[in-house]
Amino acid sequence: MDSREGDGALPTPYPPAVGDLIWLTDRFTGSGAVYRVLERQWMHAGYGSMSWRAGTAAPAEGPMLEIVVEAAGGLFLDEVDGGEPQ
Repeated sequence: MDSREGDGALPTPYPPAVGDLIWLTDRFTGSGAVYRVLERQWMHAGYGSMSWRAGTAAPAEGPMLEIVVEAAGGLFLDEVDGGEPQ
């Protein structure tokens, strides 16, 4: 099993939910693939922390979202790249 740890941005209007298929691109090689979201974890700033100073109305930074993904071939079982159906 290939396990990699990454850190980066995922520009999207809504964070992916567990079970969603998302396209991720490697910022170093430029290659990309489809992945299925297995788990996600939200971490919110606590009042009085470095991100949300006591006496302020809101945190300076939004919540951090971590997602765990696995490679996914696509939505359809036995999907074939290119070619004509037989």
